Amino acid sequence: MLLVLQLLIHPVTFIFVILPLLSIVLGALLYKSKWLSVLFSFFIPPIFFIIVSGWDLRVVLISFDAWILYGTFYSILSYITVMIIRRRKKLQ
Repeated sequence: MLLVLQLLIHPVTFIFVILPLLSIVLGALLYKSKWLSVLFSFFIPPIFFIIVSGWDLRVVLISFDAWILYGTFYSILSYITVMIIRRRKKLQ
């Protein structure tokens, strides 16, 4: 049990597993307004980086390019989820 908790708290697990799943869930929940889910998914990484860095603005600005890339990736995941759900709804 302790190993599972340590894996969930680890930042790499958060960035590569939990946050992409969160962006897919946001896309699924907010499929009616596709741009809202994409916008939320884009701002997931900076919020995570701010919380992890302990509200240190200097560290957040140093990792600015990383959160732009991660935000773009998560937005694409959310957009793909929205498009898949809309296509399935249209076919029914």
